[in-house]
Amino acid sequence: MDHVIMTPEIVADLVSECLGTVKVLGIVGRCGTGKTLSLKRWMAEARAQGSLRVAYADGHTLLASDKVEIDFGGQVRGAAVGHYPMFDLNGADVVIVDEPLQNRELVERVLAHVEPDGGAFMHRLLILPLQTEEAITSLGIPRSALRLFSVARRPL
Repeated sequence: MDHVIMTPEIVADLVSECLGTVKVLGIVGRCGTGKTLSLKRWMAEARAQGSLRVAYADGHTLLASDKVEIDFGGQVRGAAVGHYPMFDLNGADVVIVDEPLQNRELVERVLAHVEPDGGAFMHRLLILPLQTEEAITSLGIPRSALRLFSVARRPL
């Protein structure tokens, strides 16, 4: 089996396909398949184009800190585990929660503020990079609320 590496172009295609139709886009691929790098590059491109307002909650920081780094609009702030930083995320169309299993409470709280059609204090899409399909079940997200794809853009 070929080792597939995700690209920012694949992220853009998946977001285009899911934005406005579902609450959650799950991207599944084992460690080292380029999920984090591609999501960060896509976010930077979206910011530069002014096409979408994207926030990135980096759960990797929990390995060395008790706070999650939230990057939105080039401003990076820390948020306590489980805390929904409403004002830091205000205006974000898309929220990415990297390493979602490290901060399930944040995933739940962001999901409560996602509506595909948008609205006041609402996001339009939550993106979750995952290592396995089973991770979505452990997060308690109903299949009806999400689309799940592999890093190679195949529906799961």
